[in-house]
Amino acid sequence: LKSQKCNLTYSRILIYLFWHSQKTVLLQNHKMLKNLVIFIFVVGSFFIQNNLIGADCNSVISSFENEVPLISGWMYRRGDNLDWKDPLMDDSLWIKKNLPDYGKDKSVKIIGYHWYRCRFFIPENMKDWNEPLSIRLGEIRDVDEVYFNGNLVGQTGQTTPALKVDLHKDRVYSLPKKFFISGSNLIAIRIYSSANMAGFSISPKINNHQVFSKNIARK
Repeated sequence: LKSQKCNLTYSRILIYLFWHSQKTVLLQNHKMLKNLVIFIFVVGSFFIQNNLIGADCNSVISSFENEVPLISGWMYRRGDNLDWKDPLMDDSLWIKKNLPDYGKDKSVKIIGYHWYRCRFFIPENMKDWNEPLSIRLGEIRDVDEVYFNGNLVGQTGQTTPALKVDLHKDRVYSLPKKFFISGSNLIAIRIYSSANMAGFSISPKINNHQVFSKNIARK
């Protein structure tokens, strides 16, 4: 009997020690999880506030107070058709690309025309902006035309009657406020390449026109 009581007491001690150790582990894990959640929230807020997270194509842009990089989700197609500037044109079967994509592509012959299209959405209750906006495309190989909601807003170079290019021009084109609409907005870029080179050296960005002008002036 005495032996049974000792065994029972010993078992209770083991159970208590096991429960206490698990409780300590759970408390430590809870604290670690709490700290992790706080860290993710702080870092995420920093990136969002400083606009370090790109606004992918097909995303909602709720403000133009900071620079808006358009990095992923661009629709790409080789060939040429001026109807491709139309916002109503279906590009769902085009190839998706992330920008920049500058350089040679040995797997695809890209001499000639090719198009890039990117949609973004503006909510109806978006805060109005007073400063003029522009899109910066950087250097493009070779000739380009940029359409915003079907309207030509900028171009560099020409293909006829003779090819004229400006390989080192940092493209910045104004986006008139009158062309913006609530809902879906489309940027369509038509590029002609005379060499087997892809087009964009940077990811396109939308920002205050004066900011772009000052940055380019410092170069």
